[in-house]
Amino acid sequence: MDESTIITENNTIVTKQGTYDSNKEIGNFTSKTYVYNDDQEIVGNKITYNKFTGISQAIGNVVIEDLKNNRVISADKTTYDEKKKVMQANGSVVINDYKNNRFLKANQTNYDELKEEMQAEGNVSMIDQDNGRTFFANKAFYDEKNGYTWLEKNVLIFDSIEN
Repeated sequence: MDESTIITENNTIVTKQGTYDSNKEIGNFTSKTYVYNDDQEIVGNKITYNKFTGISQAIGNVVIEDLKNNRVISADKTTYDEKKKVMQANGSVVINDYKNNRFLKANQTNYDELKEEMQAEGNVSMIDQDNGRTFFANKAFYDEKNGYTWLEKNVLIFDSIEN
């Protein structure tokens, strides 16, 4: 099967299988698909998008390279609501935040772009290289604007600066 390239106003989509309605801006891609735009690059085994609802979803070996914020996110599944600016990632979530020199692993994350807040749940581990700290917990909340981190349940903190 040959690859198809779809060029929209904001994205370039490369896929081998699926459908795209250019009038309604609804896409349903059922094979490994690549989506490129000025702010990000997305890869997933299945990607759906609906312009009317603003909901996009990527499933299976998802990798999102956030070029604007210098982050790479990988997960089993991601759902993004572009109207609310909220993203949820599920299953083996890994976030490499090169801008802030932080690295996070969790079972699930919820990120609110407008509030710049993230909540992570399930086997959370975060390495904050700039501050010399490694955190482990069942649940974590991070406020990017204020640099505030809150941890809950089975918390363990290693601080290499303060020992």
